[in-house]
Amino acid sequence: MRNNIFKLSDDGEILFGVRYNNIDVADIPYGVITIGKDAFRECKLLQTVNIPDSVIRIGDFAFCGC
Repeated sequence: MRNNIFKLSDDGEILFGVRYNNIDVADIPYGVITIGKDAFRECKLLQTVNIPDSVIRIGDFAFCGC
């Protein structure tokens, strides 16, 4: 997976979007605390999401349409 696949906040703690909606595996980087609202929305090919222990919040509709 390319490192630039995710849109992250400046501090790297909030994942708020996926640049390519044709991914099938998402390895969320350690240090991300929040998966934001609609972050993976409509990623129809997404089959596997690896979420590190650092994530403590998942926003509304983060995986809607997957």
